[in-house]
Amino acid sequence: MAPFLLCIITNRALFPDHTIYLLPLSFSFSKSIRPRQTATAMTSDPYEPPAADPALGISRDGSMSTNAPPVVVEHLIRTRPWVKFCSLAGFIASGFLILIGLLTLRRMIEQLPPHYLLLLGGFYLILAILFIIPSLWLSRYEKSITRLQISRHIADLEQAIAYQRIFWRHMAIMILIMLFIYLLTIAFSAIALLSTR
Repeated sequence: MAPFLLCIITNRALFPDHTIYLLPLSFSFSKSIRPRQTATAMTSDPYEPPAADPALGISRDGSMSTNAPPVVVEHLIRTRPWVKFCSLAGFIASGFLILIGLLTLRRMIEQLPPHYLLLLGGFYLILAILFIIPSLWLSRYEKSITRLQISRHIADLEQAIAYQRIFWRHMAIMILIMLFIYLLTIAFSAIALLSTR
């Protein structure tokens, strides 16, 4: 029902007998209030857990599936050519270091004493090993990505990540050894310069 508003009219020009008329004026304030419709429809079961994203490798019940997440697999597949390139570059660099070391020893064999030749050969050999070991782990990492591309299994993904972790650990060890060699070189050079004065 719409409420009524009583209007009191006492205009002398219209009503000279000073009669007061009460005129009911009805105003409708009722509005059809409708519930706001949401963009997403409600599910039949309000206690049902939300559907998990299959790209994350999680099933509906929240447990991890045996398949690797497709997004992670796609990123690793795109990384594989660069991993293979770096691995081959490391093997080639170690081969060149061994070749340069052999040529240097052959040229200096008559000019340097044997212990200097041994130190020089050991230096080139250490450098070659420092390049070979990370290249081996990169090669295993690249092969594990190839297996992951075929199987899409979570175990192959874990193996690939494990090889990557070992690679970065050896890279850190390699950097520390190189810094130690540089410091020794600087120290021996300073001692040689001071001894000549």
